[in-house]
Order: sequence, then C-alpha cells, then structure tokens
Amino acid sequence: MSNKELINEAALIIGRSRRLVAFSGAGVSEESGIPTFRDPGGLWDRFDPLELGGGDIFTSMFSGASIPQAAVDFVAEMVAVLERARPN
Repeated sequence: MSNKELINEAALIIGRSRRLVAFSGAGVSEESGIPTFRDPGGLWDRFDPLELGGGDIFTSMFSGASIPQAAVDFVAEMVAVLERARPN
C-alpha cells in the first residue's frame, strides 16, 4: 500500500470515529494546560522522579505496596490538571 493510500485509509477511519485519542510527542499538550515534564516550571522541577517510587507508580498503587507520599501528590496533581485540560 502506498503512503497516499495509507493516509487516505487513516483519514477514513478517523472520519468515521465517534471518539478519538492521539498520543504525540513531548510538549504538544502544553497548549491544553498540561505541563511538560522537563521544561522550566515543569513536573520534574516540582517532583523528583526518584521520590515517586521509581518504576511504575500506578502498578504499586494497586498491588498493596507502600506508596510514597510524593507519588500520591504527583497523581493528585495530574488528575487535577487533566480535569482542567482542554483540546487544542
């Protein structure tokens, strides 16, 4: 299939979709009100990744493992940010 055919097929799928989610590169969501991780004032300025418990903090939340307070604070902030976010 050619690139043009792939693009046309993707456009048809997107056009027929009732709901659509797109994952993109770093910084794209900033215009929606979601802070970046690495930019000045970003999440890593306020949260130390090492204090979040390393690995996947969401897995530890459901495994009964002890959850560092920094991880709880991080997730609470992210939920609040995502609730306020708007498409751009």
